[in-house]
Amino acid sequence: MHWSTAISFCILGLSGLIMLFGKHVLLPIIGYTLFAWLTSLGKNLHNFIAPLFIVSVIAMVIIWVRDNLPKAYDAMWFRHAWGFFMRGEHIPSGRFNAGEKPGSGRGGGAKRDRFRGAAWCCCSRTSTRPAQ
Repeated sequence: MHWSTAISFCILGLSGLIMLFGKHVLLPIIGYTLFAWLTSLGKNLHNFIAPLFIVSVIAMVIIWVRDNLPKAYDAMWFRHAWGFFMRGEHIPSGRFNAGEKPGSGRGGGAKRDRFRGAAWCCCSRTSTRPAQ
């Protein structure tokens, strides 16, 4: 699923750039004949790959949401998380551990907390003020 989305995204991006900027960028370099052939190929690829991309993205979102619903073993993951960090114990967690799921922890999951922490470190006014 991921690779079909990634490959179709790259094809759509390349064909879109050819259609958008090709007349001004590529046409003077490669000439009318090759540019016409490339643009026609890009347009057809764009039209046929776009539905695959849309279906792939929708399927990825559905799979991601399904795998992020709380499960019975998430409570066990929170109870035994320190054992993992201190002793390296294996905790069954499924595809995403409980700390990565949205709504866990301090109101939003570990991924959002990492972003919040990075933004606070980079953008905090106190970190740029000289010590008094």
